[in-house]
Amino acid sequence: NPPAPAAAAAPEPAATRGLRVAPAANPVAPTLGDDTPGGAYRLAADTVTYGGAIRRVRFADYRQIIESDARYTVIDADALADRNGVPAFYPLAAAAVDIDGETVSLVGAQFSASDITADSVTFTAEIVDADGAPVADVRRTWTVPPGRYDLQLRQQIVNRTDVPFTATFSQRDTGDLTLSANEYLGDRRMRAAGYFRPETPPRTHIYVDGTFEYSAGYAEPDADPWWPSPAAPVGSELAWLATEDRYFAAVLYRPLPAEKPADQLVTADVPPLGDLFPQVDIRGTVPGRPELGVVKATLTSAPQVVPAGAAADVDLNVFVGPRKREVMAEEPYATLDLHKLIRYELTCTFCTFQWLAKGLLGYLKLLHTAVADWGVAIILLVLTVRLILHPITKKAQTQMMRMGKQMQSIQPEMQKIREKYKDDSQKMNAEVMKLYREKGVNPAGFLGCLPMFLQTPIWIALYAMLFYAIELRHEPAFYGVFQNISGGAWHFLEDLSVPDHFITFPGEGFPLWLPVVGSFNLDAINILPVVWVVVLLINMKYTQPPAATPEQKSQQRIFKIMTGIFPIFLYAAPSGLMLYMTASTIAGIADSAIVRRHIRQEEEAGELFKKKEVKPGSLRDKLNKRFALAADLAKQRMEEQQRAKTQGGNKKPRRK
Repeated sequence: NPPAPAAAAAPEPAATRGLRVAPAANPVAPTLGDDTPGGAYRLAADTVTYGGAIRRVRFADYRQIIESDARYTVIDADALADRNGVPAFYPLAAAAVDIDGETVSLVGAQFSASDITADSVTFTAEIVDADGAPVADVRRTWTVPPGRYDLQLRQQIVNRTDVPFTATFSQRDTGDLTLSANEYLGDRRMRAAGYFRPETPPRTHIYVDGTFEYSAGYAEPDADPWWPSPAAPVGSELAWLATEDRYFAAVLYRPLPAEKPADQLVTADVPPLGDLFPQVDIRGTVPGRPELGVVKATLTSAPQVVPAGAAADVDLNVFVGPRKREVMAEEPYATLDLHKLIRYELTCTFCTFQWLAKGLLGYLKLLHTAVADWGVAIILLVLTVRLILHPITKKAQTQMMRMGKQMQSIQPEMQKIREKYKDDSQKMNAEVMKLYREKGVNPAGFLGCLPMFLQTPIWIALYAMLFYAIELRHEPAFYGVFQNISGGAWHFLEDLSVPDHFITFPGEGFPLWLPVVGSFNLDAINILPVVWVVVLLINMKYTQPPAATPEQKSQQRIFKIMTGIFPIFLYAAPSGLMLYMTASTIAGIADSAIVRRHIRQEEEAGELFKKKEVKPGSLRDKLNKRFALAADLAKQRMEEQQRAKTQGGNKKPRRK
């Protein structure tokens, strides 16, 4: 028999290989795409050789500020700088690769560039052992496709040995988007995870509820990863990750199947990001002191066995664009349910009545289509809302004014009752209720402001919608008349997404802190908040019922003082929002004039204090019965107490 073949030598343990990144042969960092307005591309991306990453991304169709043609930079490594001005990390950079248990850091490693075109580049990091022999390549091909808000990243871990190995790859996310110039209401940047719930049939919808995480004031997390998220139901699958601000978003997702036409894609076709990157960690760059650094997220892939001479794919796409419904309706963003990132919220999504905010925005856009000016459209929206709410407003104000006059007319008798029964509160209350019945004063009239509360959802939804609507960004009011008559020198109402800038200061202004508003840059005198408060005080003068008691006079005085503080809170508010509030309050004065005329006519006809017929079973009828029952019980309890005192008994009367 021939001798048995010698046993194959066992592979050398990875820990002894001394894996490292070889020096880059061609460390060139081109710019991909183009930011020329109206050109073929929607994005321009500056690359960086460190980690084969993106340094910054600019929009072609959005300006940085309205006074300049400089394009808006939505992602910027310089905005992620530490206290020394050095970027803490580069957006979407390769972070590390683990080969058979030995981790090679790619942070700070330069990649070599090849296959450079106008919209594409391939970055390669060669992993070698201690002897310089090639072990693996980390290849990252960036492409900025024309006409899309997308960065396409095709990345591979290539096995250059003759034996298989197991590889795990990690990379950064985009980091926080750049901070907008006007951050009224504070830093609105946040992260979100879109996920599939465990449902039947599977992957029918992508949800984002409960997975938001504010970056501002972010506290150092514990050892648990950010995903899997404890806020999502057990068994949920990660679909995509998003970083967003007031107007824009950056979303990491896996490429959708190319073999299926875009118009036939459904949500079930979305490959879960969690299958590729099952773990996402978020950490501050300064452990325990997030206020001294920035927040970064690291995505870690599942281990993959890479055969000899083969490659493992870790492909990603990155949507970088506006939170705008028309954009989110495009494919593949519609299939990815990215429209769920369009929210008009101030504290919570439910509290700001999203369905109402979106409906109001749709109507506002319809008005803009008709008049071709957002300022005029906002005023028409005011008139529409006021017209719809006029019956409710009129009824509420009429009831409040009538109640005020009725209370004023019975004040002398009320004062006599207070003096007569000042030591017996129960008797006083019973006599007051008796006086109400005799004079036809309806206690339920005190709830005359209740219809006003029914309007609250509309005001909240309008407030949130006008603050978040990207349609108003860099849009002037009234056809730019103030800019036209000044040759562009007067910046008043030239941008409805920022304060009105009635008088602009020379230079860049100076930082200021105000209660509620927080920190902002004071660079102009804004007139609309002051005008609004003046109009509001005028409106209050006509809508508030006359003070019937010294306490009411004091309360009204305090309320006027508090109203005078509003310009401080709203000084940095967007001018589109202040335009709506001012126009709405002016329209409210017209409402008040109608109510006052109605009250005057009733008073002249002698019907002001006439008892109103109450429909049986109505809310007012039920309230009246409740008040009457309360008065009867108070009277009965008082009589029982008097009877007990007369009989000399010490036993307390039975309560009913």
